[in-house]
Amino acid sequence: MRIPISLLVLFALTPVSAFAWGQEGHSIAAEIAERRLNTSAAAMVSSLLGPGVSLGSVSTWADDVREERPKTYNWHFVPMAMGQSDYIPQRDCALDPEKGDCAVAEILRAQKEMHCASDILARAEALKFLVHFVGDLHQPFHTVLEGFGLNRHAVTTRIGGETCGTACDFHRLKSEDENLHTVWDSTLIKKQVYGWGSYVDRLETTWLKTADVATELAGARRQSR
Repeated sequence: MRIPISLLVLFALTPVSAFAWGQEGHSIAAEIAERRLNTSAAAMVSSLLGPGVSLGSVSTWADDVREERPKTYNWHFVPMAMGQSDYIPQRDCALDPEKGDCAVAEILRAQKEMHCASDILARAEALKFLVHFVGDLHQPFHTVLEGFGLNRHAVTTRIGGETCGTACDFHRLKSEDENLHTVWDSTLIKKQVYGWGSYVDRLETTWLKTADVATELAGARRQSR
């Protein structure tokens, strides 16, 4: 039973152009993953989170507790310089005594804790951390050192005029001054749908049915055995 592998696969397969990683994006990714858990994995999730508690509902828990747990702060990122082609733990995941290390290290710990911790609360927390940080790693700017993950890169988002048509009237969109990180985190979804559930439906009926996804899933299943 390898829930971490299943989650890693599903988050990794999500195209960076499909959705972002604010509350909506994390919920979308977790919902897609949950729909693909096998019976034993789903039972394990239920035993840890409680009957009826979805992965989507806990997917942003790690953000909610970040202020009260400052040593988890760096777990949300892997700050690598743009143009850097390799990951070196000593450089990219160095431990800060006050803020922790990085997402890669925490995912490895959470995988082990979710299965091996003697306390069920610790195992449940490990699952919630895992759901969130696997998602974070696939937000491209969570792996960028420059500009604090490009939070300091100002942009203006706008959908309007002839390029938008009736969709603009429907969503009542306007120009917004934001940063590039935020655009990926939430704006790309909010400028297209009102509720994240409809984005799940869109992915399930389009991209997730492509041959590329089927091939990647088959390969991932072989690796997880």
